[in-house]
Amino acid sequence: MTGPRDPRRRLPAVDALLAEPDVAALLTAHPRGLVLRAVRDTLEHARANDGAPPAEGWHAAVTAQVQRLAAPSLVPVINATGVVLHTNLGRAPLARAAREVMTQIAAGYSNLEYDLARGARGSRHALCRDLLVELRARRTRSW
Repeated sequence: MTGPRDPRRRLPAVDALLAEPDVAALLTAHPRGLVLRAVRDTLEHARANDGAPPAEGWHAAVTAQVQRLAAPSLVPVINATGVVLHTNLGRAPLARAAREVMTQIAAGYSNLEYDLARGARGSRHALCRDLLVELRARRTRSW
């Protein structure tokens, strides 16, 4: 339990930090939920350090936490294991043609669950059904 002299009582409120101009400016480039989480994490870190404010200042500490939270969790690595289809390294890289088609489709809307021939709702599974049937047929013929 904290007493009246506990330095943690002097920590700013979440809303007060969010209202600071430098912290509020982060909201123009990042979602509110992410900035809010960064503010809460920064305050929690200060609480864990007996209420000591960040040495670099609140704005710098919150900004650093926003950058950590916004950083992609997947990064390129080099597969030097000798295993081509490595489960822990994302299996195998996609072919350039496949990446280009995915990028083109992902840039807009697609017929994921819409049957263009019928002009009605379709099934996302129907898009790959014929491919799976063909793959199964090829596999059966090769045995």
